[in-house]
Amino acid sequence: TLLSDFNKTISDNYGSLQAEWGFNMRGVSKRSAFIIDKNGLVQYAEVLDNASSLPDFEAIKKRLGYLAGKTL
Repeated sequence: TLLSDFNKTISDNYGSLQAEWGFNMRGVSKRSAFIIDKNGLVQYAEVLDNASSLPDFEAIKKRLGYLAGKTL
């Protein structure tokens, strides 16, 4: 699921809000990936400082497999 965070509330709560960014931009969300289980607990978190970097999709896949009780 993708999340739209227009008011930056979620980004701030999850520590992925970049207060100051280049080009005089403020309040930009960092590229991030989170897995939140059905109980609302964060099972995986990755917040990237470099916007050109991608999340570790292999680590995400492994964590999802672990949570599903499968080895992927």
